[in-house]
Amino acid sequence: MKSLTLTVPSSGIHLHITNRGEATQIVLVLPDGAEIEEQRATTPDAQKRLKEIASYIPVAPVETANGFPPRDLTEATIIEILREHGGSVKINDKDSGWRIYDEIAARLGVSIEARRRLTSGTGEPAWRPEVGFARKNLEQKGILKPTEVSGRGVWSLNEKYMNRS
Repeated sequence: MKSLTLTVPSSGIHLHITNRGEATQIVLVLPDGAEIEEQRATTPDAQKRLKEIASYIPVAPVETANGFPPRDLTEATIIEILREHGGSVKINDKDSGWRIYDEIAARLGVSIEARRRLTSGTGEPAWRPEVGFARKNLEQKGILKPTEVSGRGVWSLNEKYMNRS
């Protein structure tokens, strides 16, 4: 039986829990500098407990075809950021240099290399349209206000989603 020890830099981790019908998915996103050390349970009691846990909690890496975090995790991160900013943000703040695309990537542990990977069609960084699709999904679900309402370059939550968990 194995366990993992995570050494995480000060930038922290992001934990996302999603109920998927009969199962719950827990995604732990670690920054690039995180170290994962495999350890073996050494006492019989520890081995027994880990075996019990492993029997009902399957553990597998989250992999997507495009190499980015699952889109629902990106969507949840957008909502989290908007709530932290009072429900609305300018996607680029020229004064501070803050950009929502960079903030989402940092929180989800998307590497600089992945952020810079170019699309085959337009040659633009693939991370930007990936976040754009997540944003559009939220708009179509009624969670975000449409651009016509919030304004160009501004993302805003619909009021009924401000305080939901």
